[in-house]
Amino acid sequence: MKDPTALLLALVNMAWGTSCIFFPHWYFKKASPDQATLDRRIYRWLGFGLACLGLVILARCIVQ
Repeated sequence: MKDPTALLLALVNMAWGTSCIFFPHWYFKKASPDQATLDRRIYRWLGFGLACLGLVILARCIVQ
């Protein structure tokens, strides 16, 4: 592992992604019930994307 920045980036992405998955209400204001439902879905999908991106960066960091 030559680049510690990649490891840090991977861990930050995974932490941010998992917090978006499990606690999406931390990232939006509740304006109306419909908007809160939409925002919750958006942030959960964002969380899955960030967690997957973190795993890819971590795997690339370990393989090199």
